[in-house]
Amino acid sequence: MKSKVRQLHEQRLAVGMVGIGEVEAAEGGEALRVILCGETEALSVAGHFSAVPPLRAGDKVALLASAEGPLVIGRLRGTGEGPAPLLQDLEGRLLIAAGEGLCLQAGESRIELDADGRIRLDGREITSIATGRQRLQGATIELN
Repeated sequence: MKSKVRQLHEQRLAVGMVGIGEVEAAEGGEALRVILCGETEALSVAGHFSAVPPLRAGDKVALLASAEGPLVIGRLRGTGEGPAPLLQDLEGRLLIAAGEGLCLQAGESRIELDADGRIRLDGREITSIATGRQRLQGATIELN
């Protein structure tokens, strides 16, 4: 078993191999340099797969060796970190499932959905237009 581990270690930079590393330096959510597990010298990152979330120094990442240098292909979850929200297509409808809540924000506009059933719309101006019936229903409806 020892010899196989040594062989993989000696071939750690072979094009097409996948390995684990740690982000040594990051800027703007992208890793600049990574350290392969078991190594001390940092390598410059050649690129990131489009699905990789924003990265910080210290994040563990999956790497793919390329001729240009390591490519970051994913971020490993940290201790105690749950999975990313579930995104699913339900017959033409997008389902985003998140355990604690969901927030959509663009500038000063914000929509928040909490796990306990509360929904908040915040914005400078909110417009609601209906060509048919528009219904407000609740135990109490407050205006102003």
